[in-house]
Amino acid sequence: MNRAWRGRWRRAVGIRLLAGIGLVAVGNGPAAAEPLVLPLMLEAAVSLPVFARLSGVVRQVRRAVGDTVAPGDTLAHLEDDELRLAEELARLAFQQATARRTRAQALQAAGGLAAQEREALDFAAQSAALRLQQAVWAREAAVLRAPQAGIVAEVHLTVGQRLSAGQLSVRLLDPTDLQGELYLPVEQLAQVHLGQSVTAPWPTAPDQQLRGTVVQRSPWVEPASGRGRVGILFPGAGRFAPPGARVDVTLIKEEAP
Repeated sequence: MNRAWRGRWRRAVGIRLLAGIGLVAVGNGPAAAEPLVLPLMLEAAVSLPVFARLSGVVRQVRRAVGDTVAPGDTLAHLEDDELRLAEELARLAFQQATARRTRAQALQAAGGLAAQEREALDFAAQSAALRLQQAVWAREAAVLRAPQAGIVAEVHLTVGQRLSAGQLSVRLLDPTDLQGELYLPVEQLAQVHLGQSVTAPWPTAPDQQLRGTVVQRSPWVEPASGRGRVGILFPGAGRFAPPGARVDVTLIKEEAP
């Protein structure tokens, strides 16, 4: 079998078994007579995990699953009594160091203070300012805030729970862009290609269409299921459909590139 004939044979068949791997490679088959219309569940394309920034005990949970949040909204509070005390002590130390430096400035102007002593007082005041800033940041870390606007999808907090620094606490969804996944048999997968246009009716207005694109298309079919994965992205569709909505998507008939 010469090379040209072998190439035509492979394109016509569209699939071949890879020896030793157990996966089936899928090529682009002939165009379908009709566009593919398939059910799909829309999901948020971007997930935002929120982690605890320090260890502590949960005092208050301010948001629940399904709540909409804006940037900076409080999600939860940790116990912060010790942090509050540390901040007040740091503030008093800063005020004392600043007062000493102010008095030193007057003494130096009158010639009653050596330059070396003035430098020591300046250093003490600057160090106190840094310790105060550190204490303020530590106390602020006891408040879990939303990093950006979104919808609360998961809450892994209960009042009285002890958290560790870095522990997943809340997960937000950015509803701006939506996505979905299809698992198609070989015959349908061979009709799909990257960049292919996709439409779906709005859940609340079926005469309007969401517009998306195939952004992922697995070249392999799992032998156990006989199916391959296709990923579809609908940019900006969150304005018209919520995550979790079910729609019928139409993969527009196009010639594969």
